[in-house]
Amino acid sequence: MDGVKWLDYLHNQGLGGCLADDMGLGMTVQTIALLARLYPAETKPSLLVMPRSLLFNWQRGVARFCPALRCLVYHGANRDLDEAMRGHLVLTTYGTLPGSIEDFMEREFYYVILDESQAIKNSGTQTSKAVLLLKAQRRLALSGTPIENHLGELFSLFRFLNPAMFGSEAEFNRNCAIPIHQHNDKDAAHPALGRRNGFRERERAGEGCRLRGHCRAGARSVRESVGQRPLLAWGTSGPSGH
Repeated sequence: MDGVKWLDYLHNQGLGGCLADDMGLGMTVQTIALLARLYPAETKPSLLVMPRSLLFNWQRGVARFCPALRCLVYHGANRDLDEAMRGHLVLTTYGTLPGSIEDFMEREFYYVILDESQAIKNSGTQTSKAVLLLKAQRRLALSGTPIENHLGELFSLFRFLNPAMFGSEAEFNRNCAIPIHQHNDKDAAHPALGRRNGFRERERAGEGCRLRGHCRAGARSVRESVGQRPLLAWGTSGPSGH
């Protein structure tokens, strides 16, 4: 429930974010729970982009946990975006998106959600460039490994979730990457940090994590400084510890 509360908090504040739970903590179910609260009242469909290998998992998950959520797939040789837009949730893949980006640019979504969002970790790829062209009121990323190699990957994710938050890549390096790498300044990427660790979660038998006061305050201060632009609310995960 804590992950759902986190997503709900971000949604109510008009913020985008990254849910970065450890594997096995149910990011799929938590995201479905968020969407179940929005539909069928919301009229605009949401778009969920993922690796092709996860298409069936998402279809099965939606059918199991929220069958009222109409989930249509835009993938394959006979794909039809107009037809897919008739549902509440459009599922597509990172491989499909760049080749169909002109069609996607003509539509507006309520949420754009990236699963396994480390797929856009390299800012120069066609996929990373394509997701920036999508129009949506809210943006969400799901990833157990938001940073796999270096902080530049985090900048690429920030650029999708909130293009204005850290400015240019040079500004991000000056204000965040260099202080963290050279001075061990862990507060340089302070806006909203929360973590759910799989081992710790099991050890606490479902007690979950709670948003710390500084997380809420950090999110509020950045939201005030950037208006309604989406914020990366990063739940850290894995051994990187940044």
